[in-house]
Amino acid sequence: MFELVYKNLQINVKENYSETYEGNNICILKGPNDSGKTTVLSLIKLAFSNFQLDEIDNETMKNKMRLILDNPDFKMNLSISSYDNTFRIKIEYSNNSKRADYYINDKPVGYTYFSEETELLYEVPGEAIKKLDGILYDIKNKLSEYGTILTEYENHINEMYDKLTEYENSEKRRKEIISKIESLNKMLDSMNPTYEEDLKNYQDLYNKFIYNKYQKLDLEISNIELRIDNLNKKVKKNQYKNKKINKYQNELINKGASVYDIITYNKSLFDSFIEKNEEYQKIFGEELKLLINNGEDINEELISKLNTYFISIKEQVLEKLKNSGNSESVLQYRLIKQLIELINQYIDKNPVIPIFDDNASTLLDKLYSERKKLEDANNEYTKLNDLNSACDHIINELGNLTLILNNYNTEKTKNETETQSDSEGNEEDYESQIEELKNQEKSLIKEQMQIEDEYNKLTQSYNRYDLDTLERNLKTAENHYKMDKEKIDSLNKDIKDQKNLIENLKMFEKPSYAMTKIEMELEFDKLAQIKKKLKNYKCFIDLLLKNNYNNVAQDSSSNKFYDVLGKYIANIIKFIYHLHKKYYLLGIDFINREYIIDLKESDIQKISFDSIGTGTSALNGLMTRMQQDTNGKKLVILVDEIGDMDNSNLENLIKNAEKEIESNRLLLMLMTRPENNDMDTKSKAICESIKFTQGDEAYGTGQSQ
Repeated sequence: MFELVYKNLQINVKENYSETYEGNNICILKGPNDSGKTTVLSLIKLAFSNFQLDEIDNETMKNKMRLILDNPDFKMNLSISSYDNTFRIKIEYSNNSKRADYYINDKPVGYTYFSEETELLYEVPGEAIKKLDGILYDIKNKLSEYGTILTEYENHINEMYDKLTEYENSEKRRKEIISKIESLNKMLDSMNPTYEEDLKNYQDLYNKFIYNKYQKLDLEISNIELRIDNLNKKVKKNQYKNKKINKYQNELINKGASVYDIITYNKSLFDSFIEKNEEYQKIFGEELKLLINNGEDINEELISKLNTYFISIKEQVLEKLKNSGNSESVLQYRLIKQLIELINQYIDKNPVIPIFDDNASTLLDKLYSERKKLEDANNEYTKLNDLNSACDHIINELGNLTLILNNYNTEKTKNETETQSDSEGNEEDYESQIEELKNQEKSLIKEQMQIEDEYNKLTQSYNRYDLDTLERNLKTAENHYKMDKEKIDSLNKDIKDQKNLIENLKMFEKPSYAMTKIEMELEFDKLAQIKKKLKNYKCFIDLLLKNNYNNVAQDSSSNKFYDVLGKYIANIIKFIYHLHKKYYLLGIDFINREYIIDLKESDIQKISFDSIGTGTSALNGLMTRMQQDTNGKKLVILVDEIGDMDNSNLENLIKNAEKEIESNRLLLMLMTRPENNDMDTKSKAICESIKFTQGDEAYGTGQSQ
């Protein structure tokens, strides 16, 4: 079935063309000149060309199509089905949407798919040069198909090239990861000595801290026990003393004991740097004990004497600090320590330090070695600082002890006359203090037990250090080794991640292609040259299809192409008829619009396009094109003006078309011819035509004849 609806025009013709064939896939439109027959064919061609006006080669018809498309009310529906109705196409267009919709078997498809499934041949046998158009279109399509094959081949090479590149990139990535792992392992090896040194330093400070902490707790527990004994004695001695005086006395005793603890705890520092002369022996041997015997032994004279003594020691220490602090060894130790701390910030990158010609890890090893040599001098300087701090602390505490003593003496004088009943409450106060001290003792014993196992494991004794200073140094050392550990853990994680990358890296088997990448690139260049030639050939054919012979370039490339093309088309047509004579065709001169004939059969060499009839040569051309291979595409043939074709040729054409239609290869053959009163006697292949009345209001809408 064939149906075209163009505005109010409808072509829907069902006609029997022979005694054996029944169908409506062959139609001859008849009518006078300018009745719209060619317009109908041009509209069908336009629909098959996705409504691209450039595909209309006749300028007059192109302008007419442009006017039709510019009409805002323009609509068009085209439907064609195969002989057995198993293959159906439909094209719909409306100026409202400015879009053509394509359907195959009632399913919407894109134009590209539509053009791959169908092929349209447009033939105008009534004009000599246009007889060649169909063949030229076929050749152009074949060149396009060859271009498609070249593109597929190019895609195949691209795929091979990509796979080879993919493999090479994979191998390159694998090598990069392996190199990264090696680099990380080197950084890890260089970091381990630093970590071990910092861990050793931390462990040494930790041992010192545990030792000093345990000793201090032991001393504090002993002092508490001593104070508890003293308090028990004082309970009895001071039953009758004033409660308030007892309070101040307790403060005095506690502060005296505190000063005693501070001095005795730091005695090892004094022993290291202070001359053990007669004054030293007296202070540390006799007078110091007065601070813990009882409150009555603490007086201004004792405090003043102790204060004077420790001030003099502080002055000695300051003098030694001044000398030691500026010594080269201490300055070197400080500098090395700061360098170590600074370089440790960059050890994970392990850069090379140009001025030392070493990388960071190597330089650190040297610095650790030098620091070790300078530790004794720095330790001595540190102990002097600790001694200076201890003197400051003692002097400050002696000042506090003086204030408490003054308060005690003032209160004692004030309350000397108070009654016995006021002093009886002292016993309860002492008992409370004893209970508090026992609680403190329990707490200290518990704390001591927590570190007792570690203390017992220590294989050596250590000097006395200021516990606060030691704790600060221990915290710094702990931070250092923990930072080292974090860096090592980070490196190990990076190494593990890189190994996981290798394990998860997609394996690409090395392609075994005959061509190398260079050869593929050369093949690309060859393909580009061939595709360029194809493009030029299609341009040459386009010039012919547009009758643009005057602009055909006169060069060796185009002349050679047109010569070969002319011989090829001549071989298809084979014979032409001119002045009722049959001539064997050798070639075609497209530039001069002439057929080249065989001289053996004529005394003329060339015949102009314009002098050729449209009888048998038109039939041969149509039948040749009809029978050409379309690679499975469904064929639609449009033939404009077959009026000069005689009955036998027309019947022969229709007979061959019927075979192609019944095989479902040819969907439609639509032909036009001028209206003739004798038309019915020439062929049964005559159908009702559609008459367009030019100048009528309904022009272009159609009127049935």
